[in-house]
Amino acid sequence: MNEEKFSALVDRLEDYAREHPTQYKIRVGLLAAAGYAYIFAVVVILLLLVVTVLVYVRFNGLVIKLLWIPLVLVGVAVRSLWVKFPEPDGLQLKHEDAPALFDLVKEVETAIQAPPVHLILLTDEFNAGVVQIPRLGFFGWYKNYLLVGLPLMQALSAEEFRAVLAHEMGHLSGAHSRFTGWIYRVRETWIQIVTRLQAEGRHGSFIFERFLNWYAPFFNAYSFVLARRQEYEADARSVELAGREHAASALINLELKGRFLSEDFWPNFYKTADSQSEPPADVFTRFVSAMKQELPRDVARKWFLQGLAIQTGYEDTHPSLADRLKAMGYQVTSANDAESRELLSSTGAGRNAAQFYLGPVTESFTSSRNRWWYEQVMQVWRERFRHVQETQKTLGKLQEKERAGHLTTEEQWELLRCLADTQGAEATLPRLRGLLDADPNHVRANFALGQILLDKDDETGVEYIERAMTLDKETILPGCESIYLFLKGRGRDDEAEQYRLRLVEHFKTIRAAEMN
Repeated sequence: MNEEKFSALVDRLEDYAREHPTQYKIRVGLLAAAGYAYIFAVVVILLLLVVTVLVYVRFNGLVIKLLWIPLVLVGVAVRSLWVKFPEPDGLQLKHEDAPALFDLVKEVETAIQAPPVHLILLTDEFNAGVVQIPRLGFFGWYKNYLLVGLPLMQALSAEEFRAVLAHEMGHLSGAHSRFTGWIYRVRETWIQIVTRLQAEGRHGSFIFERFLNWYAPFFNAYSFVLARRQEYEADARSVELAGREHAASALINLELKGRFLSEDFWPNFYKTADSQSEPPADVFTRFVSAMKQELPRDVARKWFLQGLAIQTGYEDTHPSLADRLKAMGYQVTSANDAESRELLSSTGAGRNAAQFYLGPVTESFTSSRNRWWYEQVMQVWRERFRHVQETQKTLGKLQEKERAGHLTTEEQWELLRCLADTQGAEATLPRLRGLLDADPNHVRANFALGQILLDKDDETGVEYIERAMTLDKETILPGCESIYLFLKGRGRDDEAEQYRLRLVEHFKTIRAAEMN
């Protein structure tokens, strides 16, 4: 099943699940059970074959070799039914460590009628979640873990964290994690069976592979839709317990702080490797501290609108920010909406969740994780340092050659790349303009200059990206995305929509060409 057929199937299933939710869940359960049923049927048939041979066929060397094949297949299938769930990592908290957090968890459990949380683990991730581990494997008896990331708690207010906790435990209250765990085990069972058969080069693997080729796409589509519906249901629990405003501001704050990490904090952190051979010893301390910072309002507004521009797709079971806010009762589409201004002004406001719910644990945990994070970033850091040193050598040679004579167009482009790597994209602006004066149709220079100008909020960058897209169709995808996000970030929705539609038409053209 290709991507287009998968998307169409998901769309149909979402309509059916919306109209017939109970029947849909029954279908998913039956489909998942079909995977196990097929495995058990194959095992039974193979064992009956072995018994039949033992009863009616005379023993010899050839018979023993032939019997070995079905017995191995049975062994692989049976071993794969026992899927191992790794224990989650984190610092196990006790009530005396964080009484306010334990009281909150108990309050949420009671309010949404969720099963008890057995262990609370503090992690170093910008995330939170619930994990259920079956203590008896296939037979269940689940142990419930609540994972709370310190960076996430530093980024949210106490009220926003309460909303996030209600969402995560909302999955438990609807038995989402248990059902998802069962779905996960079905998937893992098939992966283990095929992987083991392929790795061991066993005869008869086609018995499983042919069924999987038919079964997997349908199972993935059905479970995909179910997982997405569960996200909306968990959001509803969050609204019921924490209130619509706090649930919405938590979603927005997570979007903004996630962008801050990917577009600001980590790029600037690794930029230090350009001149420093070793990472700082307090990596995690810097990470956690950065999450408490309040974002400039203009930056928050820009990222918020760009987040709203992202549509619900088929790569992730989580709905888009805009769709989740809409389900909560917010219709936010532009920067001028009163609701947009209200939500942005309330995001992150109030007591810091880590200070309120963790207290002294925050400092001790942060100190204990610095060494681990130092070791984790070491390889990337050193690779960046070596890369910059080599790039600076190449840059020096190109600049020396430039002073001695004339660089070819490709050498000029290489010099620009080296400058961007070592001094930042803005350092290339004068040279990019000079290169385009000499060669106005240089695709990469047009695109690079346009992107730099858009990043500087200079609308003239659109002209350069448009020229690049005219010269080379390969730039249409990134070009339309860049201009779309630029316009969306400024609330110019109608203009942005034109580039989205242009992108859709581009994909249609590509598909038509592939079919011919």
